[in-house]
Amino acid sequence: MENLQEQASTGSRINRASDDPATAYRVLGLNSQDTSLQNYIDNLFGVTQALEMASTTISNLATEFTETRTRITQITNGIYDEQGRFRIAEGINDILEQAVFLANTKYAEQYLFSGDDTNTAPYVAQKENGEIISVTYQGSSENQEVEVAPGLKSFSFYAGNDIFRSSNRGTPIFTGNTGAKAGTGTSNVTGDVWLTVTYDVDHYKLSIDDGASWVDVPAGGATNQAVTDSQTNKVLYVDSTEIDNTGIDKVSVTGTYNIFDILMSLRDTLRNDRVLPK
Repeated sequence: MENLQEQASTGSRINRASDDPATAYRVLGLNSQDTSLQNYIDNLFGVTQALEMASTTISNLATEFTETRTRITQITNGIYDEQGRFRIAEGINDILEQAVFLANTKYAEQYLFSGDDTNTAPYVAQKENGEIISVTYQGSSENQEVEVAPGLKSFSFYAGNDIFRSSNRGTPIFTGNTGAKAGTGTSNVTGDVWLTVTYDVDHYKLSIDDGASWVDVPAGGATNQAVTDSQTNKVLYVDSTEIDNTGIDKVSVTGTYNIFDILMSLRDTLRNDRVLPK
């Protein structure tokens, strides 16, 4: 009688496991499955939202880059004079700032492009005189996985290096008239760097940080001379055995370009810092 009264008052036939153990276990199992299903739904929603925001961010960047390419094409066709090139360089600098900002976009207080280290800002910009001179990735190299169904996982947060940088390092290509060539070591500089060669009394000197630091070339040169950027600590290995002239060589490290290096190189070149004729 007491059980019937309790069932009438609660509207439930089973109020405790002892009322009907077999049915109670089935109910508990259904509740557990319902909780798991809701977790998967929440995970899937989170992944969808994160990917949509990432897609929007990348689309915004693509729009900026398309506009930049249009302007570069106009420059090569001779549409802009020196002042026009300088104005475009300033615009590219603004795009560079925006690119770093977008690459550090957050969703739900987590960085979209820092891989599975979502609490760390993926990109840090080093500035000199108020302008970006280098951008370093400090996020994870692993994408973050989320389980969206039993045994099925999906990436929700991606490693920025997989998106914004190519990773097929080639041998540095030297363009210039100094006679410098790629050394035998594996350089860790990326994108484009500029090798400055000067002559001091009785020997050549090398720099890749615009003269902030120098490396002396020994008599006869060396096949694998390390030239370090004092600002970034990155190294370019140079074969200096055939150097016979002073000047500035452009060194392109194929397979290492990222969007930030490209924008910085375009900005500096358009300002006529080194190579464009006036």
